[in-house]
Amino acid sequence: MRTEVFILGLLILSLILIFSISFYEIGTLEEDAKKYVMEDARIKYPAADIIEIINMEKSFNEEEAEYYKITIRISENLESPCPTRIHLYYNYPEQNFVIDPPEKITKGCITCEGEGCVIAFEEEAIIASHTNKGSELVAEFLKEEPTAMPLVVKTGDGWMVSWIGEEREYDVYINIGGEISKVEMSQ
Repeated sequence: MRTEVFILGLLILSLILIFSISFYEIGTLEEDAKKYVMEDARIKYPAADIIEIINMEKSFNEEEAEYYKITIRISENLESPCPTRIHLYYNYPEQNFVIDPPEKITKGCITCEGEGCVIAFEEEAIIASHTNKGSELVAEFLKEEPTAMPLVVKTGDGWMVSWIGEEREYDVYINIGGEISKVEMSQ
């Protein structure tokens, strides 16, 4: 009788232990994924001004195992006329040996303009504010005041980039298609 009670007790204890471990593991995959990709991005891009998760979706592989598809934003030099932005793509846990290359959103201080152009990110707006057609005054201003800093605000139909220098300030309004709609100078 004692042996049976002992075995039953061990069985109950084992079940409790198994369920508590399973319960502990539920919900931690998402947190582990976030922690892993943020640590990896910080190591790869220690000079970044912004590192953030911009998309995270749960998925399942062919064996029905859960994993996360994660997109990370890396922005550098946001206080300069030519900031950079890239997106990193992760699968956590890893699903294969093929790693998606980083997507360069801005490259070489050039952005689009005109038909088919979409200025979707603040880094693109900063670049367009002094390189696109109609921004010649701002380009000259930045040559005269190379330490001027941009302040970017999303508007209903595009962006407003304020360039703040020591003596002057320019507000540049850029529509979503990259066209400069207005440049204003204030003292």
